Parts: sequence; C-alpha cells; structure tokens
Amino acid sequence: MGPMLVSQALRDGFSRESLRSAAWEAPFYGVRAEAGSLVSLQDLCTAYALKLPPGSVFAGVTAARLWGMPLPAYVGRGIREVDVSAEAPRRAPRGVGVRGRQHRPGTPTTRVSGLPVLAPEETWFSLGRSLDWVDLTAVADHLVSDGLGRRLASASLRSLEQTVEGHPDAHGIVSLRRALPAVRVGSWSRTETLIRLTLVSAGIPEPELNRPLAPNRHSPHLDLAWPDYRFALEYDGDQHRSPEQFMSDIRRQERIHDEQWAVMRATRDDLFDRPSELVNRVHRRLTERGCRGIRLRMSHMVVPRR
Repeated sequence: MGPMLVSQALRDGFSRESLRSAAWEAPFYGVRAEAGSLVSLQDLCTAYALKLPPGSVFAGVTAARLWGMPLPAYVGRGIREVDVSAEAPRRAPRGVGVRGRQHRPGTPTTRVSGLPVLAPEETWFSLGRSLDWVDLTAVADHLVSDGLGRRLASASLRSLEQTVEGHPDAHGIVSLRRALPAVRVGSWSRTETLIRLTLVSAGIPEPELNRPLAPNRHSPHLDLAWPDYRFALEYDGDQHRSPEQFMSDIRRQERIHDEQWAVMRATRDDLFDRPSELVNRVHRRLTERGCRGIRLRMSHMVVPRR
C-alpha cells in the first residue's frame, strides 16, 4: 500500500487510532505511509505530492536530486526533508519536513518520474541559496555537457544566463552570477569541474576537457588536457578500484603513452585534502614539458568542499 492522505484513509474506513499506531509513519502533516516504506527521496516526494496544491513543485536540492544533478555532501544526504516551491501569490509551504519557497507564475516546470519539478535551468537557479559558486558551476557544467552520448545536455549556457537575467534580486544571485563565466561544456563529473576551477584559479592555464586522444570514436578521452604540451591529468574516482577497471586503466594509459603524452593521475584526496600539492604537481609537470610563464596565485586558489 502506498502513502495516503489521512482524510482519504478515514473515508476508506481506517480509524484515527489505527493511523496513530506503529504500523504507520507520518512523514508530513496529514499524510501516512506504512512504517519503513519510505526508503528513497522519490518515495518521500511521492508522499508529499499527495498534498501539493496546484502550481506547486519540488525545487532546490530536492529537484536537483530528482534530476540526478551532482551535489556536494555539505547539503546533506538525508531524505527526511523536501524543498517545495509554491507559485506566487500562494504562500510558501510550511511544516515539519518541508522547506518552502515561492516561484513566479509562468516559471518553467516539468515532471521527473511523474513528480512535478522546476525545469533544469530553474532548478539550477533555485540552488543559489544552497550551494557556493564553485558547486553552482559544477551543476551548470553537468547541465550543458552531454557526457559522450550517455545523456543529452539538459540546458545551454544561454538559457542559464537568461534565467539569471530574469531574477535580478533573487536569493543567491551573487553566487549564480559568479558561476556563469566559469561554466564550460565538456565536463563529465563534479570532480572534473572542481579540479579545473582549483587549477585555473591558482594560475594554471585552462585545460581542454575530455579531449579525444585521436580523431576516432574509440579513442580515449583525456579528462583535462594541455595539448600544446601533450600533458593530461586523469581523475581516478572510486570506480577505478575494481579489478576490471584497473586492467582497463592500464590499457588506456599505455595507449596514451604510445601517443607520447604524459599523464598525471589524481584522486579525491588530492583534490579535497591536498589541493596546493595538486596545483604544484601540475605546474611542475607542465614546466618540464616546456610551458613557460606560469605565475601561480595560490592566495586565489579555489579550495573545494566535499
């Protein structure tokens, strides 16, 4: 049995006493669900959707998660609260488990897995009150990049700019405006964006993103590449720990070496725990391969958050 409104349950013959028993949980006022049945964010949103008034949608971090946008740990990983936006002039919803806000009439909305949400650009914009400019850039990179055919780009840089232009006084507008000039097409993960921002902010020349090693569709793509110096940085996430991926990585690295490219590998710890060391290593490798004139600005370096 799925979640239900208390009012409907009473009409269906349930007693108020039975709905207060341990067999049920109350994720929101006026809603009941079988105890232990709400195991995902989508389950929680499905429960709240029963009481969504017309024009209201999921927004902010909740909508971003429903869209599959890359989010940092600092916004939390729990599923006990939802971000809900009411269409003005309706008041922002209140209550336990709900973070309420408003959006303008006519704001683009759509559905994800049957749930009403803000459109991708508006979802990104609504994150302005939750994310710093660095992670706003990472989410925007995700939206404008197609991930080597794994998915279609969800937005364009111009559509993001138009969304910001249409809300000049919104909460988080400073961070959103700061993020826009840093958005690039070609980043396939949050960590790739964070590495790029860390390096460039410290004075490293801007790399090409996911550049194919050779002009054919089977060629490896280099995460961050400086083709003038035939140097690349590859990010190794947790997925690289499996035996199968380990063997694939060896074959990939040998193909790259065959083309006389030098490859440096970095991990999550390099990025989040030792960003200064990461910058210095890249600087040293580029210099060794003939790059001249780099002036590091370590005091300007972006320090990413997990």
